[in-house]
This record gives sequence, structure tokens and C-alpha cells, in this order.
Amino acid sequence: MDDFSFLLRPATPADLDEILAVMDAAKAAMARPEWFLPDTREYMAAHIDGPAGFCLVAGRAGALAAYFTVKLPGTDPAALGWHLGMGADALCRTAQMDSCCVLPACQGNRLESRLMQAAEARLAALPGAPYRHYLGTVHPDNAPSLRSFLRCGYTVAATTHCYGGLLRHIVRKDVAPGVGAV
Repeated sequence: MDDFSFLLRPATPADLDEILAVMDAAKAAMARPEWFLPDTREYMAAHIDGPAGFCLVAGRAGALAAYFTVKLPGTDPAALGWHLGMGADALCRTAQMDSCCVLPACQGNRLESRLMQAAEARLAALPGAPYRHYLGTVHPDNAPSLRSFLRCGYTVAATTHCYGGLLRHIVRKDVAPGVGAV
């Protein structure tokens, strides 16, 4: 049964060290570490809240349990949409559901799905709701993360090599103009 005592909120720069600790703990506990590509401190700092993207966190009792990062890549060469044949206009309307880690002790509470839904709601609430395409990646064998994406209405759009040759499903969800994402 899900524990709904977790508070979901936007990350702040003061959360950076704890976000990195959650990342390290989650990666250390993974049976298959190749399923996850950790981000650098600099990358996470740039994606806390700003033009590059934003981060949401889940916590309780004053401690973080999970984080979820959204990247707003535009036409950057590393944008996932290039793998799907998307043009520049569509790429500029694409948000990437970039990274999520959950502390091992807090797994099983659907925090990835809940944070993803909160991220979609934040994107939908932006003035003019400019983002129409949501993309993400997941290792094909990472069933828990894939279930989170599928539960949130994503479909597998392609299976390809990303991030310097790592096999990944690219998952996609399109949102119609004027319609909320959640």
C-alpha cells in the first residue's frame, strides 16, 4: 500500500547535497547499476529551477526520500526528440522526464509516478502551456521504472542507444493543446 505521508515540493538549491546523497544511495543499492546514469553536481545544480529545467523532491520528517528532474533541452544535440525524428519546432515544445531516484527504504510508494505527475502538472500550469511532448528514457529491463512511465500514460516510442551507447527505451506522451497532462 502506498504511503501518502510524503510531501512533494519543488527542490531548492539548499536541497542539492541531499539530492546527491539520494542519488548515491539509490545507485549503490541497484542490482543492475547500468540501468542508471548518474548526473553530476553541476548538472543537478543547473536543473534545480531555471531555464535548463527543474527538480521536484519528495520527503517526510525533514528528510528527502526521492527526487525527479525535468530537462528542457530545446534543440540541444542531446535532446531525445532527435532519436524520434522530431523537428526543431516540436523539440522546442518537448520536456524530458530526465532522472528519478528513490531511497531504497522508500521504494514501493510509487514516488516516481507521483513525482512525474506533479512535474507534468507544473509543465501544464506554465503560461501558455508550451510543452506538448514529454519524453523519457528507461533501460528495457528496468521494469519498476517502465511501469511508472506506463502508469502515467507514456508509450515506448523507440528502443535505441543513447548517452554514449547505452540501450534505452525512449518513452513518449503527447499532450493536446488546452488539455492538462495529468
